Amino acid sequence: MHTLKTALTLRHQHSLDSHVLFIDLVKAFDMVNHDMMWLILGKFRIPNNTIEVIKKLYADCLIEIMVEGIKKTG
Repeated sequence: MHTLKTALTLRHQHSLDSHVLFIDLVKAFDMVNHDMMWLILGKFRIPNNTIEVIKKLYADCLIEIMVEGIKKTG
């Protein structure tokens, strides 16, 4: 957090726009309507390119977990 705050402060001192987004990838979008979420993010003026990045996190997502040498895919 200190490094992030320092970087943001430096960018602010140089009059550079900065955006920071923290996402709990496990809980943030599990149980919500994704189409509605994109609309709400837009209403909160989240930049479209940021919304597109978030969408890509959930498009064609494949998760692999290795437990005791056994690979599980889901």
